[in-house]
Amino acid sequence: MNATVNYRLALFLTLAAMLTAVVILAVMWAGAGPAGAQGEKEPPAKPSGFRVVTERGSLEVALDWADVGGASRYWVRWRESGQGNQLNEGVYVQSSDAVISVARYGEWVVRVQACDDSGCGAPNARKFRVRRPRAMPDITPLPTATTIPEATVAPTPLPTATPTPEPTTAPTPPPGTLQVSVTASSDTLPVNQSVSLTTAVSNPPAGSEPSYVWELSNGGDWFSHGTGSTLSYLAGRAESWSFRVTVTYGSGDSATSGPLTVTWVDITSTPTATPAPLTTATPTPDPTST
Repeated sequence: MNATVNYRLALFLTLAAMLTAVVILAVMWAGAGPAGAQGEKEPPAKPSGFRVVTERGSLEVALDWADVGGASRYWVRWRESGQGNQLNEGVYVQSSDAVISVARYGEWVVRVQACDDSGCGAPNARKFRVRRPRAMPDITPLPTATTIPEATVAPTPLPTATPTPEPTTAPTPPPGTLQVSVTASSDTLPVNQSVSLTTAVSNPPAGSEPSYVWELSNGGDWFSHGTGSTLSYLAGRAESWSFRVTVTYGSGDSATSGPLTVTWVDITSTPTATPAPLTTATPTPDPTST
């Protein structure tokens, strides 16, 4: 009887030890398995509300997105649009906005990721276009100063009198019509001196903001040149330029001023030698005469 009890007791203790070992192994496996994985910190979420703002003629691009909880920094990278183009190293910023500069006009792709010490989360990407400025006149380099040879004076023929045409009076717009004119600080200036041009508007529509487009011409086509209410221009040689401005309101009202011509002149001149007055010789008396 005692042997049977001892056998049963030993069997019970053996089963209890095995069960305890299984429980310990299960706990260890759980600590190294899914439960342990759940303890790892996930990277920040994908940024939302990603906006890209460009301005025609500018290579700078403004970016903005919503703050991401837990993010300590943001990684911004961009590339030129097209197959095979690689993202650059980019920049890290602390706030949820940035200003980047692209290399040239055209289509680009930018993306942003929220990051912390555990890494960076999923990216949010946007495609955008940087547009060239509107057509402007070619900038001609200033000519090198040269010595102007003295002109040979030739007799000037008398001009043939021609009838003077009667001045044409521009029709007066009806009262209340939008009218635009241009005034200049001077209509004649020395070379390399700037002229200041100002827009004057009569009868503007209420509740609407204006936009301005300046144009200039030196006898040929008109070229766009400026979008402010005022304009400053400088000529590097003796020449004349005509200016006009078109003012447009959000209501649809628009008017263009008449042309205003400004002339630049070369004020340098070579002094002309003044001939000395002729002196009348007084005759000397002959000492031999009586």
